[in-house]
Amino acid sequence: MTEERPPGLREELLGRPILLTYLVCLVTTTTEGTQNLLFPLYLHRYGYVLAAIGALSSLLGLTRLVSRLPVGARYRGSRARRQQLVWLALFLVSTSGYALVRGQLVPIVAITILHGLAFGSLGTINLAVAIDISGGRRAGAVMGWYTAALSSGYAVGAFAAGALADRIGVEGALLWLGLSP
Repeated sequence: MTEERPPGLREELLGRPILLTYLVCLVTTTTEGTQNLLFPLYLHRYGYVLAAIGALSSLLGLTRLVSRLPVGARYRGSRARRQQLVWLALFLVSTSGYALVRGQLVPIVAITILHGLAFGSLGTINLAVAIDISGGRRAGAVMGWYTAALSSGYAVGAFAAGALADRIGVEGALLWLGLSP
């Protein structure tokens, strides 16, 4: 009879399921990091004053925060994949949606609320999935890799925002971002 060896650190932290979770985190955060930099430029292009740009940017942050508690409370590992797909679809639609509404206030507010809720929900679900996959073992290392995926996404997103806006314009970049992940 062969004795089954417990997984080592590498297999536990970088196995296929958890690696996919880190990848989802990286891609969505890259999209969000790009959107964060393009959003004020988009609003400015349509003549929004600085106070309105600040208020709409704050609305994004507020909705990201507000989404986390109810989504976390309703999280169940058995339905996590379905939740991820729904929120990812809403996240992508809302990101591209900015390019389609051409600066109209009411649709921008609606898309901003949806975008913030979707990103906050995705982040909450992705972290819960990472914890579930690891079984709570090596929580510090799991969080370290998860945080590295977040940070990398924001760094790549910041770089991509300028490059995309220069190449295809702000609206084109927002449209492409919503279609790419």
